[in-house]
Order: sequence, then structure tokens, then C-alpha cells
Amino acid sequence: EHHAKLGKQQAGYEAEVFRRKEAEEDEISFDDWMKKEKDKAEDGKKKQKEAEEKKRDAEQERVLKETHEQELSRRRETGEEEISFEAWMDLQKAKENERRRSLIGGVVRTDMADLDADE
Repeated sequence: EHHAKLGKQQAGYEAEVFRRKEAEEDEISFDDWMKKEKDKAEDGKKKQKEAEEKKRDAEQERVLKETHEQELSRRRETGEEEISFEAWMDLQKAKENERRRSLIGGVVRTDMADLDADE
């Protein structure tokens, strides 16, 4: 497997050397070529990761807006006042913070707690 990879790299390097010679460009060492190839691969991975994050964020935004629309429909049916998306998001964040507080039992003040000498 390693030999196959090295063979592909060598063939790629030789193709680049030939292309540069034909285009009358400066020569490039194998190490410099490898560094450029590595940089290209890293850039490709970075762009792919950014595209995936953007896609994930867009999907999350779509789900949030859909959930907001469902909440608006529910409010219309029950005669409650409609709220904007921003106000609804603030309400959701407040609910999430309250849920987190209930899971940890609120704020624990260590200066007031009975701690063992080891702690």
C-alpha cells in the first residue's frame, strides 16, 4: 500500500516536472512539490469541512423556522398572541437555560458548602 502511494506521488511529481519543462517554468524539487500537494489536500479538506458546517447550519435554521411556524399555528388556534422568530428564539434559549439549571440543581456555592478536608 505504501509503495503504491509512493509510486503515485512519484508519477505525479514527474508529470509536474514535465509540465514545468514544457511551459518553460522553474524546476521544482520533490520536497517542494510534496509540500504543495499536502497544502492542496489540506485546503480541500478545510473547504469540505466548511461546506459541511454551512449545510448543517442551514438545516438547523430550517428546522428552527419550521418549529417556529408550528408554534405560530398553535398560538393562532388557541388565540394566543403571535411572537416573532427572534422573540421565540429568546424564549427557547431561556427554556433551555432553565432546563440545564434544573439538571444540575441550580447554582452551588462552594464557600457555603460543607466540604471535607480532602476536597
